[in-house]
Amino acid sequence: MEITSLKVLNRCTDEELVAAYRATGENRFLSELYRRYAHLGYGLGLKYMKNEEEARDALADAFTILVQRLKAMEGEVLSFRSYFYTVVKNECLGRLRRKKQEQAQNEAWQKQNADAAFVESEAIRTLIEQEEDVERLMAEVLETLKPKQRHCIRLFFFEQLSYQEISEQTGFTFKEVKTHLQNGKRNLKIRLAEKLNKAT
Repeated sequence: MEITSLKVLNRCTDEELVAAYRATGENRFLSELYRRYAHLGYGLGLKYMKNEEEARDALADAFTILVQRLKAMEGEVLSFRSYFYTVVKNECLGRLRRKKQEQAQNEAWQKQNADAAFVESEAIRTLIEQEEDVERLMAEVLETLKPKQRHCIRLFFFEQLSYQEISEQTGFTFKEVKTHLQNGKRNLKIRLAEKLNKAT
């Protein structure tokens, strides 16, 4: 049967659409398959990812993977629905594994750098304790930092937030938070030392 109209397209089985796409490479067959199963893929993605945006991203990537596999696959697809379900599920599980690994790496990095951060914090506190008007000193020094550094420093030192909590609150990536804090703490110590040296 030649699929030449939308009406005929809607009456085709999933497997006929797959065969037509593999034979012609025309995206209209894929579009029909996507129309039929996007809601299923999104629902499955939402079940695993617990986040609407991540569910949509997982569905988009899963469908891209599926298309590539359909091109290379030999033989018939016995059940497109089941195959689609499996691809989306595996994509979600893969994303969750990568997310867990990234979180573990970030936690390991934080643990390895905890001592260094403590030393830096203590050094800053020691400098501050030498000044009677602490609030004035900190206000002056913080204003000399770049806005993103200043924001992260305030959250880290004064609100006692972790790197991950700062990332969630500010929208910065974990790497960006790390960079802003490292640069901010370095600049803060330099500016504090300069202020205190001038005072003495």
